[in-house]
Amino acid sequence: MGWHAVHRVCSVLGIEIGVVNAKKNRHLFSTRYATIDVPAGHHRSTFYKHMGHSDSVNENIYQVLPAEAEILRVSAVLQQFDSVFLSFSYSYNYS
Repeated sequence: MGWHAVHRVCSVLGIEIGVVNAKKNRHLFSTRYATIDVPAGHHRSTFYKHMGHSDSVNENIYQVLPAEAEILRVSAVLQQFDSVFLSFSYSYNYS
């Protein structure tokens, strides 16, 4: 959506100008797009072209989901390490 279209919609809906902007739209839609099952290749590159960026910009700048998923996955593994380590520490006879 161009600036004029966003401005018009915000004006009609009584939303403060600037609350919705192109960067926030790209961020929102890139994150949502990452949640759907779209084959790599032409479909993805068409989306990125429409959004005005490349796949690396989409993944590293606009998407929140991959970062959140990475944190959740890594933290789950670290918690497993902690639980194994703690159970081993408590059961080990140090004498």
